Amino acid sequence: MNEPDRYSTHAEPRVLRRLGWVARGAAVAAVIVPGLALLGWALDVPALKRVLPGLVAMNPATAIAFILCGAALRARTSFPNVVRVAATIVVLIGAAKLVSLATGTPISVDRVLFRTKLDAEPVPNRMAPNTAASFVLTGLALFMTTSRSRRTACAGQVLALAVASFAFLALIGYAYQAASLYEVGTYIPMALHTAAVFLLLAMGLLSSRPDRGVMAVITADSPSGALARRLLPAALLLPATLGWLRLHGARTGWFTPDFGFTLVILVITLIFAALLWWELALLDRADARRRQAESLVREQNRRLEQAIQSERQAHSALKAAQSQLVQSEKLAGLGQMVAGVAHEINNPLAFVSNNAVVLQRDVKALCEVLALYRQAETSGHEDRAGILERCHELSERVDLDYTASNLPELLVRSRDGLKRIQQIVKDLRDFARLDESTVQEADLNAGIESTINIIRGHAKKKRVTIDTRLTPLPPLPCHPAKINQVVMNLLSNAIDASPDGATVTVATCRDGDAIHIDVIDRGSGIDPSIRDRIFDPFFTTKPPGHGTGLGLSISYGIVRDHGGRIDVDSQPGNGSRFTIRLPLTVTGEHSAGRGG
Repeated sequence: MNEPDRYSTHAEPRVLRRLGWVARGAAVAAVIVPGLALLGWALDVPALKRVLPGLVAMNPATAIAFILCGAALRARTSFPNVVRVAATIVVLIGAAKLVSLATGTPISVDRVLFRTKLDAEPVPNRMAPNTAASFVLTGLALFMTTSRSRRTACAGQVLALAVASFAFLALIGYAYQAASLYEVGTYIPMALHTAAVFLLLAMGLLSSRPDRGVMAVITADSPSGALARRLLPAALLLPATLGWLRLHGARTGWFTPDFGFTLVILVITLIFAALLWWELALLDRADARRRQAESLVREQNRRLEQAIQSERQAHSALKAAQSQLVQSEKLAGLGQMVAGVAHEINNPLAFVSNNAVVLQRDVKALCEVLALYRQAETSGHEDRAGILERCHELSERVDLDYTASNLPELLVRSRDGLKRIQQIVKDLRDFARLDESTVQEADLNAGIESTINIIRGHAKKKRVTIDTRLTPLPPLPCHPAKINQVVMNLLSNAIDASPDGATVTVATCRDGDAIHIDVIDRGSGIDPSIRDRIFDPFFTTKPPGHGTGLGLSISYGIVRDHGGRIDVDSQPGNGSRFTIRLPLTVTGEHSAGRGG
């Protein structure tokens, strides 16, 4: 499991590419230089073994370990297991030599090759103690570079820095002719080209993981990274170079040691002051660009906020427009529905009104007859005959027998008309139910019958008959009012598409775990070229002013929110069949969408 790096800044891509070249170059050099040393031992060429006359030659075991390190560094990403094996061998070579030196045990790991030639040297050639220690550190660092752990990779970089320090110290010793810097006690010193190869290997190890650990600071795409890349080379090379020039000048008599020391301090001060001024100027320009960029970002943020605000306003306006369009479609459907309902209510209402007029007339006549009879009862004998004569005349005029026998039938017919009106009002209430906001189980057949009763007047106006084929259905979890609206929209379209005298059929059935509602007409059908567009918002084939183009789109959305679908089967000239398929169970995906 990868651990978070303590340096989380991004790396400069150009620096990463260059460090990749450094790692590959160091790997190649770590193979070529010791390879030449081995060739020098094999052919007995002193220049290949020791670089300069009088210097220590590279031990063959040292050369073999270097070749293993170079090959492992080159194959680090491709063959990690091979790298681990090579690193282990290098660690064992160095550790064996250190154990031999510490305990006096004759472990001749550095005398395996060219034993006779090694012993024939003025000083028998052996692996130096600092060389053996550097191989142990280098092998461990190589092993750690194959780990995916960031902490382990950072530890490997620390070991590589230690190797670089030993190698750099030895090179400084050779440059300053200070033997104590490249040898340990009375043991054979580290060879010059051995120190150089160790320094190259350390640089290659550090460059192989440039985005982690201490290298992440140097490769960072930030002012601190740029500052480190500019100052580190000067901090490492400038004092060493000026120190060598001071020693060389003093030894050759160019100036006295005191003057040379003062000159070195002065030059280092001036150079670092110039570098510091240069870096401060760069930082100042970078800060100016940063402030300019921040100003641009603030301006862009302001414009973005304005754009977001405008988008929100546009979204709100769009939602309002959509709501208005939906309401317009509902009102358009309501207009057709109200016209039919008004026709359905007007017939029984006119019948009841006429009956009320007749009832008022007959009741008035009966009341007059009863009043005469009561007057005759209270009158004297001489007046009673005249009153009864008037009562007889009135009874004949109003046909009292017929009126009395017709009153019960008149009341029954009036009550039937009022029940018809009451049923229509109930169907309207059952159809609407617009206040429902939660899913509830409903009998779709009851809602379909209410919808048909409401739209029947529109069908009569169009001279279209509605035929129902409703089979018993289980309760369906849904929004009943919305399903009624879908059936209303499909029925209205079917009626409008049907010719005079045609029949529109509404059928229901259960199919497995779903309910089907079919609305079938015998109209002209749907042209195949527009069949894929009939559910698009605002698409309509009706003349201008006779439809909003939203009925099918709204119906499609309602059915989809219920987890169902609407299928269309239409052949030009043979009418259309719209099939609503609704699942009997409400899934979590659609229940939220039904809330309305």
